[in-house]
Amino acid sequence: ATGINTGAAVSGTGIPSGAYVLTSWAGGLTVPISAATTSSATITASFSYAGRHIPTDTNVIIDSSVNNFSIAMGANPYDPTSFTTTFDPLLVRWSDADAPWEWVPEVTNQSGEQRMSHGSYIVAADNSRQELLVWTDTAIYSMQYLGPPFVWGFTLLDQDISIISQNAARTVNNVTYWMGVDKFYAYSGRVETLPCTLRQYVFGNINQTQAAQITCGHNEGYSEIWWFYPSANSFVNDSYVIYNYLERIWYYGTLNRSAWAEHSLGQYPLVAFSVQTSYLSAAIDSTQTSIPLINAASYPESGRVLIDQECISYTGRTTTSLTGCVRGIPNPQNDPPTPTTAAAHDVDSQVSFVAPNQILEHENGTNDVSTGTAEAIEAYIESSDFDIGDGHNFGYVWRMIPDLTFAGSTVENPSVMLTVKARQNSGSN
Repeated sequence: ATGINTGAAVSGTGIPSGAYVLTSWAGGLTVPISAATTSSATITASFSYAGRHIPTDTNVIIDSSVNNFSIAMGANPYDPTSFTTTFDPLLVRWSDADAPWEWVPEVTNQSGEQRMSHGSYIVAADNSRQELLVWTDTAIYSMQYLGPPFVWGFTLLDQDISIISQNAARTVNNVTYWMGVDKFYAYSGRVETLPCTLRQYVFGNINQTQAAQITCGHNEGYSEIWWFYPSANSFVNDSYVIYNYLERIWYYGTLNRSAWAEHSLGQYPLVAFSVQTSYLSAAIDSTQTSIPLINAASYPESGRVLIDQECISYTGRTTTSLTGCVRGIPNPQNDPPTPTTAAAHDVDSQVSFVAPNQILEHENGTNDVSTGTAEAIEAYIESSDFDIGDGHNFGYVWRMIPDLTFAGSTVENPSVMLTVKARQNSGSN
């Protein structure tokens, strides 16, 4: 019984199916199993490791698009004498093909493992064209299926690069895009820095302590890659930056989204809207229009909250409070909305955002429904300055020909306001 650990599966003549070694076994010659036999005769038992040695710790789990391997990016290594080995954050382990329960390397299967040589830990992985991309904190590898006996081959694509979170990469049309800790990258057979006109704006406005929440999504209908990230004063994703890979342009805005999934069976991408529940950091009376709050930055920039039975609207937030509050408004979650009364509240009273965590259909409709009721979206688009030349050149605008439509609008007389901002020189008012 040398090398057999508790929990090992047991099979043999007269032994019930599913028997395993009990935890009371201390390594002696008598092996207690989960189901004893009634025969007094000596039983010849064989110990099987099938279904055992599955990784108990991992950074990332991914399924390969080739032969359905289950792959643990960062794992505890295989040891035939132990089920509890030390976690290795740079180790890649994979199961047998089409067998996510079989992780014991044998000549009759394709399970195995390989350790990455660059970096401190594996951050992310993504299926790409005929390969898997694996990111450590300092490098990117290509993982390609070779077949037995080597199964998977690993090629270092580039080093001294980064990826900011586990969900910061997306592959579209055989090109993989991802956000690093200070720039954007693209891989189409070679790794290159993605030119970004908003780089300074984006990376100068990220709460790096919450960067692990950053998520990426593909809006196929508009040829867009979205990254949602927590702004400098936020504890949840409240901002986004978009790369339009067809037009090769960037744009940005604010929106609360914590996850994104392309819906192959539906018309719209599915996104998650989530808000952290917090508590009053100090007691308030019934007239205060600024509410002191623990982690106020985790709330959207405006909305409604409930404290006890009182509903309150707000129009701004800081890291420590909700501002511009209107007290005792009707609760819009009730039908019809139920009036509430402004009241005093004790410190540590729960402050709940009116809209619950929910899954939304992105791009469906023209209203914002994340607050629990349909509301018109106050939207605008603002371009950067147009440079007409250097030196003493000036330009005169005498006509504007708008390139827009109101398709899908339900308003009787839809309109848009166009504003031209002129500057005598760069940096002037």
